Amino acid sequence: MLITRRLIAKSAAGAVLLGCSSAQLVPVEPIRGSQALVVSSGIEVRADAREHPASVPASFTPVRLSVHNTGAEPIYVALDDIALAGPDRALSALPAANVPTRPRVASLGLDPASPFVIQQHADGAARAARSQSGLLEPRLGSFPTGTPGVERSRREIAQSAFQGGSIGAGETRQGFVYFSSVPKDAERVTLRVGVRPTRSSAPAAVVEIAYAVRS
Repeated sequence: MLITRRLIAKSAAGAVLLGCSSAQLVPVEPIRGSQALVVSSGIEVRADAREHPASVPASFTPVRLSVHNTGAEPIYVALDDIALAGPDRALSALPAANVPTRPRVASLGLDPASPFVIQQHADGAARAARSQSGLLEPRLGSFPTGTPGVERSRREIAQSAFQGGSIGAGETRQGFVYFSSVPKDAERVTLRVGVRPTRSSAPAAVVEIAYAVRS
């Protein structure tokens, strides 16, 4: 029993190490909790960097972005015009297809969000309960296509991603924008969202949101 408990403790510790998170972005001027809002001429941009989808590796930095067109004419926001700018370099927003997955697999840890559900019987009645499972942080690219959980994770990432494109008057486009890991030694970064009148035109405005970086 003692050996088993030690093995479980070591496994749990390993899961914590494997799931270590990237640097956290904290808005310099939040409006509510971790949300930030910038209102410019004809546009409102909201951003929240607190939520981290379970399907995305912890080393990546997701930002939930919402762009609302308050003007009378359509605007265009391209994924290529979204970046996290630091003092030394800028991180471009990644297409959802370029974000590796973190599939859920069975382990010794108890994951409240686990998709592995079992039926437990107590006093003759069946009850739904979650089995012991966890999120492992594998080496990127170590899970081939077709591995259980990989396709589901890819769908989750694609469906929740911010899709660049035209935004009509009064319309909103929202979703997660993904960046590679922000250096933990960076003190501040700025989320920049370029806004174009049309797809073929150059950005006419750039909306900026400042963040402090915390490890």
